[in-house]
Amino acid sequence: MVEERTVSGGQRVVAFGAPGSRMLGMYHFPEPGTPARELGVVLCPPLGWEMIASYGSFRHLADLLRSRGFHVLRFDYVGGGDSCGDETDPGRVQTWLASIGHAIEELKRRSSVKEVALVGARLGATLAGLYAASPELPAPAALVLWSPFLTGRGFLREARAYQALNDQRDVGVITTEGDMAGFVLTPETTAALGEIDLLKRDRYRARAALLLARDEHSPEQKLADVLTRAGIGNELARIPGILPMLQEPRKSVVPTDVFRHIADWLEKTSPPVGLNPAVEHDNAPAELQFNGFREEAMFFGTDARLFGIAAVPQVPSRDRPFVIWLNTANDHRIGPHRSYVPLARSLAALGYSSFRFDPRGVGDGAPAPGAHAYSPERHVDVKEALDFVQRRYGIDKVVLVGLCSGAYMAFHFGAKDPRVVGEILVNPQTFEWNEGDSFDITTRTYRSTRAYKEMLQNPRTWMRALRGEVRAGAIALAIVKRGVDRGWALATGLVPALAGRKLNVKRTIRSKLRRGVEILFVLAENDSGLDVVEVHLGHRGRALRSSPSFTFEIVPGVDHTFSQRWAKDQLAALVIRHLTRHFQ
Repeated sequence: MVEERTVSGGQRVVAFGAPGSRMLGMYHFPEPGTPARELGVVLCPPLGWEMIASYGSFRHLADLLRSRGFHVLRFDYVGGGDSCGDETDPGRVQTWLASIGHAIEELKRRSSVKEVALVGARLGATLAGLYAASPELPAPAALVLWSPFLTGRGFLREARAYQALNDQRDVGVITTEGDMAGFVLTPETTAALGEIDLLKRDRYRARAALLLARDEHSPEQKLADVLTRAGIGNELARIPGILPMLQEPRKSVVPTDVFRHIADWLEKTSPPVGLNPAVEHDNAPAELQFNGFREEAMFFGTDARLFGIAAVPQVPSRDRPFVIWLNTANDHRIGPHRSYVPLARSLAALGYSSFRFDPRGVGDGAPAPGAHAYSPERHVDVKEALDFVQRRYGIDKVVLVGLCSGAYMAFHFGAKDPRVVGEILVNPQTFEWNEGDSFDITTRTYRSTRAYKEMLQNPRTWMRALRGEVRAGAIALAIVKRGVDRGWALATGLVPALAGRKLNVKRTIRSKLRRGVEILFVLAENDSGLDVVEVHLGHRGRALRSSPSFTFEIVPGVDHTFSQRWAKDQLAALVIRHLTRHFQ
C-alpha cells in the first residue's frame, strides 16, 4: 500500500499562524552534510495573478537555496492561495505583513537558523521592504527585493492597466469595480495600498540588501539611495527575467540567472558554519481547522510524487461522492484565480468532501518534463488521486469538476472509470487532442460564434479592423469553419460510418447517462467552447436535454475562466445546486 506523507523531495507541507488565520506553506530543508547556514530564507511571493504565474518558479528558487544549505519557507498569505481567509476581508495590508512575521517565526521554530532573510518579488518585495521598515516588527537580517513596486500607487496603476488590456466588454463580459485580473481589491485595500511609499520610509532594519531591477529604466536606484542613507549596505543588479516568469503558468519561464544571483549573494551574506544534520519530521498531515470541517494537506501517490488537499466535514457522509477538482492547464491546485478554494470550503460546510491536487509537472507535484494538460500522464495522475481518496476516506464514488483542459480530462476519465458518478464540465475547448496539436489552437480565441457575429455587426469593430486592432478576416473564417464543423457533425449523426474512428461525443455522453452519471455543462455565452459543445450536442445541448441526468447551463457576461468575483459566485451556485439536487 502506498501511504500519504507530509514530506517529499526535501520539502514538507506545514500549517502555522494565528488561530482563525492559519496559513499553509512549504518548508524546504537541506540534505544532511550540506554546508549549514545561520541565515534562513522566507520567500515572499507576489500576490494575485502574479502569484499563480510565479508559483512554479518560486519552488525552483526554494530548491536551489536548499541545495546551497539554506532552510527555506515559502507560504501563501492569509486570504490567498491555500491559507485561510479571503481577499475581501478587512485589513489586508496589515494581514499580509503579519503573514510574513508568522512565516519568519515558523522557519525559526522548525530549523536551527537564528536569523532570516526576506526574498520578495513584485508586490511581495514591496511588502518585504515595508516589513523591514516597520519598527514594531522584528527586523530581518537581510533583504532581497526583486522588481518591487516603490509605491502602492504604482502597483495599482499597473494592475488597472493590465485589467484594461484584458477588458472584454466589447463581447459582453461584465466586470465590476475592484476586479483585477481575476482577483479583487476592495476600496479599503486600495486605499491602504495607496498609502505605501518605500521611498518615504527612513527606518529600514537589515544588515544588507540586494535590489534586482528588470531593466535599465527601472527605478530601484532611488530605493538603493534610501537604504544607503539608512546605513544599510546594498547592491543593485539589473538582470532580465521577471516578465518571462509572469506569463501564464504554461508559458512561464524560470529565471535561472536571477535565481543564481540571489543564491550567490545569500551565500556571501551567510558563510557556512558547519554541516547540516538530518531533519526529523513526523508524518501527520498538515491541517487547517474550520467551523465544521478541516483541510488535510499531504503528498501522496507513487513515490509521493503528487500533492493534494482534502476538505473534509467533521462528520462526513459516506453516501455522498467525493468531489475531485481537476487542474486547468498548469494552474496549481487553487484553481483559476483561486476559485476552487472558497468553493471547496463552501461544499465542506454543506457536508461534501472534496480534493484538489497537483499532478506531476504542476505546482508541488513532482517535476515531469513533457507532461501537459492533455497528456496521458495526466490520466495516470487522476487515477492516483481517485485511488488515494478511496483508500484514505473509504469513498468509491466521485464527481469530477474541471474547467477548459480540466473539463477535457473529466470527460475522458469519466468515460472509463466506474467510480465517476458525476461530471461538471466548464468551458471545454475540445473533446479530442492528439499529440502534436497546438495548445494555441485548442485555446485559440475564447469567443463564441454569437460573440463574433455581434462584433461583425458592430460598426466599431470595422473601425478597429481598419486600425489593425481586430482581425475581421480571421473572425469570418472562424465562423465559416464552425459552420462546416456543424454540417459534418450533422452528417455523421445521420450516417455514423462517415465518422470512422473519430470520437462520437454524443454517444459517449449517452453511455454515461445510461450508467447513471449526472452531467452538468457550464458554458460562457461568449466562449468558443460553446460552439465546440453545440457542434456535437446541438443548440443548447438539445440532443440530450430530455435526460434528467443532463443539465446544460449558458451563463452570459462571464469570461472563459469565470474570473470576475460575481462570476465565481455564479459558478459556485451552479455547482452547489447540481450537487445538492443529485447527491443529497
